[in-house]
Amino acid sequence: MPQREVADGDRDATAAELAALRAHLLRFAVTLPAVAIGDSRLDADAAGLFVRLPLDGGAGVEMREFATVRNRPRWSVSVLLPVGAAAEFQRLGWGRSRPADESGPLLLELMRPRHQADISPLRRVIATAHRVAGGAQEPNRHPTPRTVRSFR
Repeated sequence: MPQREVADGDRDATAAELAALRAHLLRFAVTLPAVAIGDSRLDADAAGLFVRLPLDGGAGVEMREFATVRNRPRWSVSVLLPVGAAAEFQRLGWGRSRPADESGPLLLELMRPRHQADISPLRRVIATAHRVAGGAQEPNRHPTPRTVRSFR
């Protein structure tokens, strides 16, 4: 995962370019396998992105939220990650922590894409949250050392 750096002389993206970058990230997130969109359980003012997991015996579907998307007061995507992974992504400059509306989980609010070079790392962060939600490990528990290595 590259460090987030802004080179001297980089021009600011236009509003249309920023909107296109954000739309690209959202398209990526909703096209991940078994994703559903609904009202967030973590953020009262956001839409939630959920992984649909079949229950044993085909008795239904479990919905695990892995990300939230806000449009107001400003555009943002936040993901639910294990504590170690969230801390590492925050250290690298790809987001900042923020509490969820529900007690307990801590979300990583992703920095907004400003350049095309930001898209690939942000896609990896979203894919990581999706993969964790679809697995057996509970998000926000301290990951095992093996899990921490997989996020680097």
